[in-house]
Amino acid sequence: MTTYAKEARDLYEGAPAEQPIMLLTLFELWMALDILAGPLLSKAEPLARISRIKAHLRKRYHEAGSNPRSVFSEVVDAETFAVRFFDSSPSLQDLKRTIEQQAMTSQKLRELHLLKLEYKEIMKRAGSHTVDRMRSRHNPESCEECCFKRRARALRTVIREWPLPQEPVRAKFFVFERAVPSVFKTWRRLIGFSVTFKSPSGKECRAPNSQQRISFLSAVGQQPSQMDISSTGYFDLSHRTSMRIPGESPYASLERSVLGTSHTSNEVLASQHECPTSLSLRSFVAFGSLRAGVRLQWYNIAREIPSGNLSFQCEVYDLISQAVCQVGCLSSDGIWECHQVLPEVPFGNVLLDVLEQLGTDMEGNWCQGIAALAITTLASRLGYGTADHQ
Repeated sequence: MTTYAKEARDLYEGAPAEQPIMLLTLFELWMALDILAGPLLSKAEPLARISRIKAHLRKRYHEAGSNPRSVFSEVVDAETFAVRFFDSSPSLQDLKRTIEQQAMTSQKLRELHLLKLEYKEIMKRAGSHTVDRMRSRHNPESCEECCFKRRARALRTVIREWPLPQEPVRAKFFVFERAVPSVFKTWRRLIGFSVTFKSPSGKECRAPNSQQRISFLSAVGQQPSQMDISSTGYFDLSHRTSMRIPGESPYASLERSVLGTSHTSNEVLASQHECPTSLSLRSFVAFGSLRAGVRLQWYNIAREIPSGNLSFQCEVYDLISQAVCQVGCLSSDGIWECHQVLPEVPFGNVLLDVLEQLGTDMEGNWCQGIAALAITTLASRLGYGTADHQ
């Protein structure tokens, strides 16, 4: 997975239209690994592929319970994955007992044996200086026999730090991290790799490493941290898959309208003052409002193409392509909200009529290559969307 990611990242760099294929392949590789790790914890059309991935994630979330605790949570208590896994693992429980027994016996016995040998040696040397005590004036400070005996009495066993945290749940967590199951270790490492690979910022997010998650600490109340990275909630992939509008384009101020559907047509109308002189106000509003509303995009496309408000330039094609190819959210019944209108026969007929008329209007005009590309994209996406829902 990591090898593919490194090679594909260089190959698809600067090609946002190809990035989704790479990301889908990475997700499918991760999903295969996640299925293998489940007991512990293609060539299909892209929407079908990502539908399988989302369905798998929903299934995993459902199996985790009503209020699942993330394995990347910083909280260490009885609900932490490592603690729950320890409670169900006889081998980890045996390992904990072994650590405790060795700490209580072998090390202390060896220290005691060495101290006894040292004590005997000191007392033997003290016995060879008994002549000092027979003097009329005995000075304990300068008497060598007394000095050796004081050294013998001062011998103490060293109080060493207990190898496990004092708090029971943290002790269980510590033992789990010392013997992480190999499948889970790989799963967690690749999750961390995904964070690093998908980070849109220049800062690299380091993947969690099972050999770096625990360390020796002084006995001042410190505790090992649960994770090296914090939970991110979700990954934003828009920086890899979205078309960017050049700064010199008349549509540059409307780039946010291309990237998502959270804006409203009223917001576009309120930003009319940003419309450049090289662009008509009708085109400005039509471009900015086309993706306003997650379930309205296809209707807006079918309305705006015959209206003539949008001239088929590169930015307009990118806008339409982003609208019809971005998957959006999957509803509970397995329908993509952005494209739920596609299986409706009346809408499909209307869109086909619009595309047929557009093809007739541009027929014989070799300058309308972008319009032809838009017709192909919309028609093929309509066909895929209809098949997805059958």
